[in-house]
Amino acid sequence: MNSYNKLKFYINVWFGVYILRKKISSGSKFEKIVGYSRAVVDGEWIFVSGTTGYDYKNHTISDDVAEQTEQCISNIKSALSEAKSSLEEIVRIRVYISDNKYFLGEVGQILGKYFGKIKPANTTVVTGFINDQIKIEIEVTARRFWFNDGYLIIWVKLLSSI
Repeated sequence: MNSYNKLKFYINVWFGVYILRKKISSGSKFEKIVGYSRAVVDGEWIFVSGTTGYDYKNHTISDDVAEQTEQCISNIKSALSEAKSSLEEIVRIRVYISDNKYFLGEVGQILGKYFGKIKPANTTVVTGFINDQIKIEIEVTARRFWFNDGYLIIWVKLLSSI
């Protein structure tokens, strides 16, 4: 373990907050069938699985790519909120779309609205989906830096001389 990781470990242990994994579920039947979590919190990192525009409250999915994109982001917000984070803490986004015209069209405009100021790293892939209704899927990686519900995540940046 290098000195930076040792210091991070000791700070987390000293404050009694070394966080084990927390799994977050959206309630999707596919999570149980396929064996995955909507999101996994591991220390200060949050990994949100590929998220479609499925509306879990109404059990529907729109045919409109813009509505699916907005619903994807709403679903991601919900998972991040449960993990005590927010869209502003996203550092990486992967976008999967069924047609390349969406990237500079409706999808690009919506992504710009939400991520234009924070500018996370982005990879966009044109692909097919298991269900033809799905036009977009988004996965993100985010950080959490703050105290909430008994969890304190402390990041100490070491000077290059240490």
